Amino acid sequence: MNKKYIITILILGLIGFSITFLFNNKDSKSICPKKTEFNSNEWKSNIDSRFCMMTNIIETELLINKTKVDLEKILGKPFLINDFYNGKSHLYKTNVKANEYLNWYLFVQLKNDSVVSVQKASE
Repeated sequence: MNKKYIITILILGLIGFSITFLFNNKDSKSICPKKTEFNSNEWKSNIDSRFCMMTNIIETELLINKTKVDLEKILGKPFLINDFYNGKSHLYKTNVKANEYLNWYLFVQLKNDSVVSVQKASE
């Protein structure tokens, strides 16, 4: 094959891939356009706003060392409660999808009815 022909095909392929990536990249626009501060009333009343507040909850360690009673006062009732090793885990659902089938959750781990860990999770 002609060297120019191969180079032309490679360039056209790269251009096509770049255009496809630019217009189909779901991460190119942030779901949370600004840093969202946690608001307990908003969290409990609007599941659509939860994902954007999760980072603030985690970074500020808002829930660490809170009791189970305090946790439910702040976040409301969890979507799911599971036994997790020697403690319990509470999952709070968001409406943001981690992929086609799974949503993002706030995963809160408790030991002796006190919050010890908080992280994002997809279940």
